[in-house]
Amino acid sequence: MIQKIKANFRKNGFDYRLLQRQGMIALYEQSKNNDVYGYEVHKVRLNSSAELKFRNPDGSIRVIQMPECESLASNEAFGLSGWNYQALERAEDKFKELVQLKQSQEKEAIVQGVSRNDN
Repeated sequence: MIQKIKANFRKNGFDYRLLQRQGMIALYEQSKNNDVYGYEVHKVRLNSSAELKFRNPDGSIRVIQMPECESLASNEAFGLSGWNYQALERAEDKFKELVQLKQSQEKEAIVQGVSRNDN
């Protein structure tokens, strides 16, 4: 079962609340002490499951199975898969832009798949 992104969470001293999600695009409100600081738009990533191995101090190996999960843009990925805006309207515009782009890409992939099957 895929672990979904959280609707509410705390990171870097801020509280985040999911305002909208469509497919793999999410819009969050960013606040601190109930004061809104801004809004973040994210391309949600799907991470494959993984097996992590660690060597314990006694030399034994500890294995942790990480489940398949969704994640948001890291701090370093802002500008590529995450964006921060002061105004909700600008954040909503970016959200809509990304949703439309994703839908266009999906339609194009379907059209290309049909074209290849026609040959």
